[in-house]
Amino acid sequence: PAGRAALCDPHRPGRILGALTLSGLLKLAAAVAFYGVRLPGGIFVPSLVIGALLGRAAGFGLGLLIDTVGDVGLFAQCASVTQCIHPAVYAIVGAAAVLGGVTRMTVSLVVIMIEVTSGLQYVLPLMLAVLVSKWVGDGLCRESIYTEHIRLLGYPYLDDKEDILRPIGGDG
Repeated sequence: PAGRAALCDPHRPGRILGALTLSGLLKLAAAVAFYGVRLPGGIFVPSLVIGALLGRAAGFGLGLLIDTVGDVGLFAQCASVTQCIHPAVYAIVGAAAVLGGVTRMTVSLVVIMIEVTSGLQYVLPLMLAVLVSKWVGDGLCRESIYTEHIRLLGYPYLDDKEDILRPIGGDG
């Protein structure tokens, strides 16, 4: 189809990279703007899509860098293979990283991503990406987006991380 040829023209890689990056940033802006609106949609799937778009853009950009610079330095091992960088793997890892940063899920998210992709070989990059995204998320905000939204709306919430027992006078 003509639309696909225009979007995925291999002779214009900058356009593909720009489209992926712009799509990811627009989706991020839409997710931020519409998360609190009382419409169905949630944040789970948009987080996966944002991470996949930006991860694929990063993988595609790294592939362009290797094509431009050549097989030198860090990329010396790429000379022996036909395709050294697989943008799809970067998309999977990016999706897990963004979702892990938003929801603060760790082990369960890695298991879900391995089950979805049937790719046990991706366990190490997935674990590292989710771990780093959780650390960054914890550094920016103490709780996940779900917990913060519950508190913002004033719903009753029993936090397992806070000590709710208070000492009574006479307790030693």
